[in-house]
Amino acid sequence: MQIYADKYFSDPDEIIEIFSPDDVKKALDRVEALQKDGYWLLGYMRYDLMNRSPEGMPLVYFEAWRKQPRNLREADFSRENADATQKNGGSGMPPGIFLRPLISREEYERKIEFIKEKILDGITYEVNYTYPSLLETNLSDDELYEYLLPKQKTPYNAFIRNRHETVMSFSPELFFKIRGRNILTKPMKGTVRRGDTPEEDARHREFLATDTKNRAENIMIVDLLRNDLGIVAKDGTVKADRLFEVEEHPTLFQMTSEISAELRDDVTLYDVIKAIYPCGSITGAPKVSTMRVIAEAEPYSRDVYCGAIAFIHGDEAVFSVPIRILQKRHDEKCFRYFAGGAITYDSTAGDEWNETITKAGFLRTDFSLIETGTGDRDLHLKRLRKSADELGFKWNAGLDDFEFPEGIVTRIELFRDGHYAVTTRNIPAPALKPKVVIKGRVDSRNPFLYHKTTVRSPYPKEFFEEIRVNERNEITEGTYTNVAVRIGTEMFTPPPACGLLNGVMRQKLLAEGKLKERILHPEDLMKADAVFCMNSVRGIFEVEIC
Repeated sequence: MQIYADKYFSDPDEIIEIFSPDDVKKALDRVEALQKDGYWLLGYMRYDLMNRSPEGMPLVYFEAWRKQPRNLREADFSRENADATQKNGGSGMPPGIFLRPLISREEYERKIEFIKEKILDGITYEVNYTYPSLLETNLSDDELYEYLLPKQKTPYNAFIRNRHETVMSFSPELFFKIRGRNILTKPMKGTVRRGDTPEEDARHREFLATDTKNRAENIMIVDLLRNDLGIVAKDGTVKADRLFEVEEHPTLFQMTSEISAELRDDVTLYDVIKAIYPCGSITGAPKVSTMRVIAEAEPYSRDVYCGAIAFIHGDEAVFSVPIRILQKRHDEKCFRYFAGGAITYDSTAGDEWNETITKAGFLRTDFSLIETGTGDRDLHLKRLRKSADELGFKWNAGLDDFEFPEGIVTRIELFRDGHYAVTTRNIPAPALKPKVVIKGRVDSRNPFLYHKTTVRSPYPKEFFEEIRVNERNEITEGTYTNVAVRIGTEMFTPPPACGLLNGVMRQKLLAEGKLKERILHPEDLMKADAVFCMNSVRGIFEVEIC
């Protein structure tokens, strides 16, 4: 399955993939030949197209189809995902996504200073500096694409999955479009977030349209691309058609300009790529020396990010700049997401950092952290603080002295900006050996299983508790309790690696030597001398398996 915009492809007639820079011309010549033969083509090229392939990944990858693609109907896509979720025994957990930057803000600021030194040395005057984050989610790849698509709908949306990697693109930026012998490029440079009110939105749009810094960054790239196009264009045909236009997107405004030209009759697709690749908007200027600065500043491979994703058919070839993409190699657990921006000598590290956060806004889901209990203050606050640090929540110093008094249930909800809310309720009456059922499946790789958040399964309706199993058919936990069994004189509970929250009551009983960790399966619960559920509110109590 491959997707581009509203087109759905399967079962390619031909796959073109190359791993050496020496074969780039051969691959692109084959792409162009298939285009002339009426094929539909979809593929991508890596940012480091003219360097050695990283760890066996293709530098150029295209699939080609003779037959016309099907139309991607969201209802059909949704049904496929619903069927897959049902087969996996979905837990009913709402979508959860969080990003973990692979660079600290302090390191980011040091990189900005390094770039400014290069500008002072005259090596560059604008650098598009980027950094990666890891995206963790409880969604499958297909579900993630379907969830994000309406949040970042663009003409160039793509989902490409092959034996090497999976790439999802939500990029709004056109690199170039060739129609016949005419070429159009549309660099995107200049960003500001959307406002929270219509009035603020209008102010932000007006700011971007008139801001001298953003205009200066934009015109640098316009000049660079005009020069690049001049290599392959007929004399006198390169022109800037539109300058400093502001485009609206769900979470931000972007400034774009348009440059067009007429290609010489002898120019091939390879010639175009050789002249203008990669796009100047994601390198900076001047291009060659700036790319050397980028190589020093970024100790990681951009991979497909900032390369190109291409859709080709008939007399048209559309190449987008993959600037809002998720990419994951076949042996990686998490998607990587890069964000960056143009750094000039006048740039301030704080503003640039905030811009990268804005550019990732469409990926974030709204959720908060929860801590509920009675007593055991230190254990509750330690777990809450650990989750806040790992999930990028601001810690509120007011929580350092917070108490969880005995005899009443206290619930803290911590929001991403550090604000928190507190509610209390009475301790529920104990249930007499309530009935529970083994029902529902979770994926132990789901990061939200290991934190107490609002991204959680709904409480069961028919039974007191529903006990989940993971993808290996191992017992994990209930929807709001941990699980234990008594076998003979010993009591066992699943280890956290099975996919469960390390509950406060569970921690206490392990520390006291009353529980041991052991992988359990459904048959172990059925054969056990007794089965127990536990949490910090109700304590530990025996249950009946139905």
